[in-house]
Amino acid sequence: MLSKMKIVKSILKSVFINGFLPYVTYVVLSSYFSNLTSLIIAVLIPILENIFLFIKNKNVDIFGIFIFISIIFSIIGLLFGGGEKMILLRESIVTGIMGVSLWQLYLQKIM
Repeated sequence: MLSKMKIVKSILKSVFINGFLPYVTYVVLSSYFSNLTSLIIAVLIPILENIFLFIKNKNVDIFGIFIFISIIFSIIGLLFGGGEKMILLRESIVTGIMGVSLWQLYLQKIM
């Protein structure tokens, strides 16, 4: 069984790689590219991380999959004329709620 500290480190790493990095990537790239292009590039981070984890451990990161799916839905929304700011706001709220839920679930399991 994993120690509490390893589980917490794993959660923080996942949130950083699959939540924070795609967001920062989008914000930085949206100054240079269209919002759609920025979102497509940002979605590569969770995809690449999950491919790496699958090859290395034969396992995937559920939070990363969630972020990947939510960004894909954002891209689909943009393609069908959805406003970028509304989609990003919705995704941020959903991601925040999911992150807090996963955090609580893991904390309950380790205590």
